[in-house]
Amino acid sequence: MAQYDLVHQFKELRAPDVTFASGTTNALYIGQFQWSDSSTPSNFTMFAFREQEPNTDSRQEDYMVCHLIREEGQKKSVDEIKASLKQSVHIRSDVNGLGIQVQLFEKASKIFFGEESVLTDCLNQLHLEIARNKTSFKNEIAVDDFFVAKFMFAIDKRVQRWLKSCERAVNSRNEVNDNILNFDDVIKHVLNGTFTMTLPPTFSKVKMETTEKKDAESKHKGGEGEEGKGRKKRKSEDGKGTGVANPTQPAEFKLTAGENWKENFSGILTQDRPAWNDKIRMCARWHIKGDCFDNCTRKESHVTNDKVGDDKRASMKNFLAKCREEIAKKKSA
Repeated sequence: MAQYDLVHQFKELRAPDVTFASGTTNALYIGQFQWSDSSTPSNFTMFAFREQEPNTDSRQEDYMVCHLIREEGQKKSVDEIKASLKQSVHIRSDVNGLGIQVQLFEKASKIFFGEESVLTDCLNQLHLEIARNKTSFKNEIAVDDFFVAKFMFAIDKRVQRWLKSCERAVNSRNEVNDNILNFDDVIKHVLNGTFTMTLPPTFSKVKMETTEKKDAESKHKGGEGEEGKGRKKRKSEDGKGTGVANPTQPAEFKLTAGENWKENFSGILTQDRPAWNDKIRMCARWHIKGDCFDNCTRKESHVTNDKVGDDKRASMKNFLAKCREEIAKKKSA
């Protein structure tokens, strides 16, 4: 009933194709507007309201997802979240999609807080600023695949701070700090090219492959002929692994112009890969290519840039140099 009523109100605001992340309407119905976990979006979040997508699974491009937490106040690891919820939302990666997300969030604010609410007004102004500065936003998107998710997350965090301020205002509305919703500084950072935001690990990028590439790899794995027989199966091939991206990949580990993960590093000098601890080696794919799978046998080393110690950083740089020397020798032979 709550979901039906919310859909109807969005239709009244000329948004008939809106859909909601699972659990959103139930949470909002009981007044749970703040995130269930302070580190990642849920409940009243820009990521929970989105346009319905075509009923197809034929995506041809990479796309971002955010795994939303529904358990109120219950702390869980990223793996536990994915295992228990099986709930993720696709994040638009273009400037028009970003504009739509802001518009839908503005309509949600109008429904729950009213047309005269400071939040509704600020989101409306934000949408206008994005439209006025489309080129700057397109430029940021061109150099950062995670930009739209980061921008939405930055706005979401401001809204959550404002909601917390509302909660603490016991005696008077004047106690609420509405300046939190002034997004001018966020826009300014985008225009100056200085916008930064670190995403929590509940965000990931899903890699999509073309039909031609899948067919070629199928033959290589043994789908046809003798070449692929006996090859050890990659963990993701069991159909249970979910693609995860490294949002803070160290710059010194990234592939350089003209390099290819599969040709230059995959399966090269595997015994020389740096040790992460006394049990496993560092996951080269995570640190060099910038993505991997959540069921990787070396996922313990799937850490953010700031968690890579100086010794491991130096070891990985030495490993990269060895691989490049090895490839150079093969090319000159």
